[in-house]
Amino acid sequence: MAVALLAALLLAACGGSNASSTSAPGPDPATAAPAGSIFYGEATIRPQGSQSGAIDGVLTKLLGTTDIGGAVTRELDKALASVQPGLSYESDISPWLGDRAAIFFDKLASGSNSSGAVVVSTTDPGAAGAAATKIAQDAPHSEPVHQATYKGVSYSTQGSGAFGVVGEFLVAGTEDGFKAAVNAFKGDSLAEAESYKSALSSAPDDRLATAFIDPKALLDAVAKYGTVGANGLDFLHLVQKASLEPIVAWADATPSSIGLELSTAAPKDAAAGSQSLISGFPADSWLAFGVHGVGPGLANGLDSLASLAPGTFGSSNPAAALDRIRRLTGLDLPSFAKWLDDVSGYVSGSSVFSLGGAVVLSSRNDSAAAKTLDEIQRILRNDVDLKVSTLGAGSSGFKVQPSSAPIEIDVEQRGGKVVAGLGVGAADRALSPDTTLGDSPAFQSATDALGSGLAPSFYLDFAPIGGFLSLSGASANPQIEQAKPYVDRLDYVVAGSGVVDGRMLSRLVLGVKDGSGSTSDVTAALTAP
Repeated sequence: MAVALLAALLLAACGGSNASSTSAPGPDPATAAPAGSIFYGEATIRPQGSQSGAIDGVLTKLLGTTDIGGAVTRELDKALASVQPGLSYESDISPWLGDRAAIFFDKLASGSNSSGAVVVSTTDPGAAGAAATKIAQDAPHSEPVHQATYKGVSYSTQGSGAFGVVGEFLVAGTEDGFKAAVNAFKGDSLAEAESYKSALSSAPDDRLATAFIDPKALLDAVAKYGTVGANGLDFLHLVQKASLEPIVAWADATPSSIGLELSTAAPKDAAAGSQSLISGFPADSWLAFGVHGVGPGLANGLDSLASLAPGTFGSSNPAAALDRIRRLTGLDLPSFAKWLDDVSGYVSGSSVFSLGGAVVLSSRNDSAAAKTLDEIQRILRNDVDLKVSTLGAGSSGFKVQPSSAPIEIDVEQRGGKVVAGLGVGAADRALSPDTTLGDSPAFQSATDALGSGLAPSFYLDFAPIGGFLSLSGASANPQIEQAKPYVDRLDYVVAGSGVVDGRMLSRLVLGVKDGSGSTSDVTAALTAP
């Protein structure tokens, strides 16, 4: 059964074979998963219509071949034959395999006491059940197969596992997991659970994969059945007091991109449209990031650590550890967190000699920020390998010049922000560039892939990366040389988040350019260590 699932997931990655572009979607595996599932993961095995065109298109560009399915099937047949001689995808799995497969866990415990199962949709339930029985009976060194019945459903057991046909699904897992699938199919399933449906409210219908997790149920299972000690339980009980809502993630694709999205319950005070921290950086930035509310988050985390009882993390005392950091570095993290707000930064330049960039910290208290800068400047002055001096008249801050490198790092406080940047005038370039990323067509194209309502918080343009990989030394590395053709086919990575329909959505998109190559490229990628 594990082999059958492996086949399903590998073929999902390549668009599958024998996919029909006109047939209606098959049965939903979530109808055979318990409503109280702790974890549920689902993949489209045989994409249809626009799904098939999207995944085939993007992987053809990425891997440089039109024979994606053939290459993966050949590797899959090798894996099947190594498990049981004579097995093949085309003869043993393809004839009955449906369009979706899933896995669920409704109980997580130590040892062999967990409960879960794989659920695979079928086009021919009878053939699927017969194939499963044949594989189980003919497997080398297999245990005897016994027949059983549960709530009118016939199934087989082998060792501690069970498998059988439930409706239009082939189900295999622990015996408790199989029975849970039968109960779900005949009664309350995850597909009808309000928590599951509401978590997926923003997910596209043509998604390629879905993952659902119930954090509260997971923590309850760890606390009840896990092997954590008394101190760990104290920490778990602290986390369990938080409002933990279900989390869902999904994957989708277009002919030129692959997207991953995470949906969580939105905080009560979350704004519907947060502003991007990176769109105002210089237009030639090829790496940019921005995170809202770092300071408040750090302050809350430090307060939580300080409130924990000594010994929560073994022999460590959280409060004493914070005090030790202050004594070793000279920095008072709680004071730092009280003025810090957002954190952002960028990197620009197409060569080692033209590299530039800066980190920007927004401040909620300018006087407290100035005090922290004074502390940092005092610490740096104690390093004999650094030359630290004040900035010119009219500027508040200092500059650092390492004795071993011809560079200068300027740290300047200006307009409610602290900017640490490479080179003279770093604050000017970071805060008021002549042209911005928001004006860049490449950045605009990447952010369009995020969708409406999501503000970009991370951006990476792969165009300069190929140049850095071609530098002497890097290009001589065999692993880099093998990876470079694939890096050349990558266009961008962009990430962003926002509140949509009461859910906090976080999205990551990988853009792909047109590539060239051969089937050998795919084989090398699949068999690379």
